[in-house]
Amino acid sequence: MDAALMATAREIVRENLDYPALLDQITDEEDLVNAGVNSGEIIRVALGCERRLDRPLSDVELSRITSVRSVADLLMQMRQSQDADARVAAAAGPQPSRETEA
Repeated sequence: MDAALMATAREIVRENLDYPALLDQITDEEDLVNAGVNSGEIIRVALGCERRLDRPLSDVELSRITSVRSVADLLMQMRQSQDADARVAAAAGPQPSRETEA
């Protein structure tokens, strides 16, 4: 996993904890709830993910927010989706503007 991506995931989690120092004691793979993160904080982490991704999370994605790594996985999916979109756009070539179509 990309170190910058993991750092971003940790930042999202840290910003949404009542006691951000708790994250210093949690490994990337450790279950957040078992480590002492409460349900309200998990909801705020999910909202932080939605803000970062600029879209709502699906029910499946929400249910997978269990660790710092799972947050990083969500961010990785976004990056891969954006990369794929960019490749498709590049392969399609320049698109005529609507002004020149008329």
